[in-house]
Amino acid sequence: MRAIDWTASPLGPPSSWPQPLKTLLSVILGSDQPMFVVWGAEGSLLYNDAYSEILAAKHPAALGQPFLKVWAEIRSELIPIVEQAYRGKPVHMSDIELYMERKGFKEETHFAFSYTPVREERGAIAGFFCACTETTGQVLADRKAAAATDRQRRLFQQAPGFITILGQPSHVFEFVNDAYVRLFGNRDYNGRTVRQVFPELEGQGFFELLDQVYTRGERYSAYHLPVRLRLSPGEPEVERYLDFIYEPVVDEAGRVTGVFCEGYDVTDSHAAQVALRENEARLRELNSTLEQRVAEALAERRILAEVVETTDTFIQVADLDFRWLAINRASAEEFERIFGVRPKAGDSMLDILADKPELQAQVKQVWARALAGEAFTRIDEFGDPDRLRRYYEMKFNVLRDGNGQRIGAYQFVHDVTDRLHREAELAQAQEALRQSQKMDAMGQLTGGVAHDFNNLLTPIIGSLDMLYRKGVGDARTRRMIDGGLQSAERAKTLVQRLLAFARRQPLQPQAVDVGTLVHGMEDRACKHGRASHRDQPGRAHRPACRGSGCQPA
Repeated sequence: MRAIDWTASPLGPPSSWPQPLKTLLSVILGSDQPMFVVWGAEGSLLYNDAYSEILAAKHPAALGQPFLKVWAEIRSELIPIVEQAYRGKPVHMSDIELYMERKGFKEETHFAFSYTPVREERGAIAGFFCACTETTGQVLADRKAAAATDRQRRLFQQAPGFITILGQPSHVFEFVNDAYVRLFGNRDYNGRTVRQVFPELEGQGFFELLDQVYTRGERYSAYHLPVRLRLSPGEPEVERYLDFIYEPVVDEAGRVTGVFCEGYDVTDSHAAQVALRENEARLRELNSTLEQRVAEALAERRILAEVVETTDTFIQVADLDFRWLAINRASAEEFERIFGVRPKAGDSMLDILADKPELQAQVKQVWARALAGEAFTRIDEFGDPDRLRRYYEMKFNVLRDGNGQRIGAYQFVHDVTDRLHREAELAQAQEALRQSQKMDAMGQLTGGVAHDFNNLLTPIIGSLDMLYRKGVGDARTRRMIDGGLQSAERAKTLVQRLLAFARRQPLQPQAVDVGTLVHGMEDRACKHGRASHRDQPGRAHRPACRGSGCQPA
């Protein structure tokens, strides 16, 4: 300051400076705190070494220059407070944000300062005195810390686990994240103590744990710790299992000021572990009998395989490409018997019958239905006509894998040729029986009619015979009576035949002398006026024949 020629400046030489200014300068120059004086109508700037560090590149050119010119980049911010000081009103600010250009670029700065008006000997305001402290570093550090704290809070808020921060010895809620609210419910946490928010925790040891962590300053960790909670008023308590830590929060002096809690709801994991332990116990038990059970299973499979292999039922299994996956011995032998070729697992039924296209088409047609997903039962005739044709009853079912996907089909087959023949013979016998029953019914009807007709015919013959024997009427009348008797005799013969048809008159074949039989009928014939029949010349002896009564056989 002494090296500058002040003669040309608005202040003039230092010897002419007013005493208040000299007194202020002696105070400023002897202080380690940044200070300056703005003096005169031009607002000339005078400052100490400590303030020169604030000026940076503006020093030393700023000495004696107008204050608002030196800080031209912040002139608009300074004018109001400078004018206030020149009006005699002190100005104090604990923090002012200014963007100064003092190192060749603009930068954010913060200051705490006071402007104190200074009067000359006559009492007029000649300028103002400023003691200031640059707080830029502290403000930026606080801002960074606040940003870090805010970022940390946001991270806490989004954390998957539940987080809360408790303050004071009574454990007052200062922060809870979203996961905490989801787990424990919306309980109006902030500003209330744990005991107020969770009265149902009384007697479960959690309050005592918090007191212990706060008092001793030691971390507490819990794993799968059960807790009983009432999530809504009036509802029963539910049990949850929690993993969490209680971490003491300490200040710069190392004093405990609160408790930080972070944890997870492991109820599902706990249940899974319990189930796992139970499964492990069952597994150990199963392993202890594994050998025996394997032997039993193998024995069962052997029995099943033997049953399938030795059964008379024909069993075949095929994939979707008409290729045999399995075929038992009975089925392979039967296939060879009717088609002339013996199949085995892995063969294609279409390839094996390629030289017999008609038979191949028949086999393909019936298997195609089953391989398309249809379950059905069918009877059909199969076999090479040059070898053997048989009838088979085939029951088809769909074959699926463990996921339910269709992978083929299988069949159970029985030879029903003999059964069908027996059924046909039985049908013929039943038809013959029905015809016999029909004939029996006709015989019964015929016998009934013949019997009734015979009852009507008997009095007619008797009456005509009596009239003939009494000689009633003239010759014409007697001829008519004789004709009636002849017709009645013919009717009687018809009745006897009907009775024979109806089996009402049993046939008893025996040897009959026809001559004797005819001779015995002569008397009856004579009674009817046929005396000429009694003595007929040339009647010779005739051999006997077989007959039943009056009906020659």
